[in-house]
Amino acid sequence: MNIQETITPQFLLELAQACSTTEINWLVNQLTKLRDQKTVPQSLTLEAAIAGFLADQYSLGKAAELAGVTRWELQEELANRQMTIEIYTNKTVAQMEALEDTLERQGLLCAL
Repeated sequence: MNIQETITPQFLLELAQACSTTEINWLVNQLTKLRDQKTVPQSLTLEAAIAGFLADQYSLGKAAELAGVTRWELQEELANRQMTIEIYTNKTVAQMEALEDTLERQGLLCAL
């Protein structure tokens, strides 16, 4: 069972009144951080997107989207620049090789 309560300004005021000064200061600090967070731009140059990806600001897919290229084009550009992409998985080497074989048979992956 999921009970939801509508959060009204009055409810927030009552909640704040029940808080200590330390808790209020913490809350103000957290709200300020949220307010000051930079929003994600709608587009970036390829250079800026790559820089954001390398700085862990954006995923590979998001960086590609912002640069107006496909993920595969961005991966190719990174390879051309001799930049490696680390991929984390919980699959074993044998499982990854089996997946590679399957994708090659389906024509979805080209062997180099």
